[in-house]
Amino acid sequence: MRAPDESDIISMFQKKLRTGPREDVETFELGGIKMAASTDTLVFETDVPPGMSARDAAAKGVTACVSDFAAKGVRPKYGIMSVSLPGGTTSRRIGQMASGVGQACSKYGIRMLGGDTNEGESSITVCLFGRADRIVPRSGANSGDAVFVTGPFGYAAAGLDALMRGGKKFARYVVSPEARLEFGVKCSRYASASMDSSDGLAATLHEIARQSKKRINVSKIPVKGDLVRYAESRRINPDRLVFYGGEEYEIVFAAPPRHRRAIMSGAGRLGVPVIEIGTVATGRGVYLERDGKLGALADGGWRHLG
Repeated sequence: MRAPDESDIISMFQKKLRTGPREDVETFELGGIKMAASTDTLVFETDVPPGMSARDAAAKGVTACVSDFAAKGVRPKYGIMSVSLPGGTTSRRIGQMASGVGQACSKYGIRMLGGDTNEGESSITVCLFGRADRIVPRSGANSGDAVFVTGPFGYAAAGLDALMRGGKKFARYVVSPEARLEFGVKCSRYASASMDSSDGLAATLHEIARQSKKRINVSKIPVKGDLVRYAESRRINPDRLVFYGGEEYEIVFAAPPRHRRAIMSGAGRLGVPVIEIGTVATGRGVYLERDGKLGALADGGWRHLG
């Protein structure tokens, strides 16, 4: 019998707890104020590659959670955290982790209120909160919308490939990723659907299509020449890096074409690369146009316990 993967586990908990469809952040009201919350766990044994410092890993734990807020157009303001460490962890390593969390919180304007510590396998769990009068849902894509990404894609997967072989090319995309918070907050007014891409571009497109009950046609692959050349040198299909690599904290979103100029203008002012990659249509699934032919793009990407 197949063991449950991440999607199975989430579905099981949703059923038992009677929660709604999966979102990047969860929303609730507190004293009449609409709030958003999200949590993310980084486990050092499985999530931290060779060559990544404890400082960078801890900072990435915060960044991953911030990226969920960015995709929803919400600014996180407060956080709590839980840290597990094996017995005998040195003061130097603990100090590096604390510095990493502090660095990321300062960068994104977050006040960390406190948290919990425990003995065990090294991990850091971050939970962030922010005020959210509205969020951009995963389920709002409409037929005729254009599909955009901040990007390009593939560098994190290529960087991980290099790090695992003792190299450093593209390593910064793995060890010090950035969440597109300012872009997400300022341009959320134009988006009909949006999602963080950390599970992989293909998985993200499929999730938006599935929740929106629409079809997405991809006509432009968001990739640059240096990534393609790296893939060729390693005899890796570039599609594997671009669509299925994951661990990229970009925003994938749909928006009416009439907002195209405003989106591109806003992105330019912030120095954020935005690429229009396709359209939303009536139907189901995700399709990729290549050499004038349209074929189904397989669902897949990063899955815990997969």
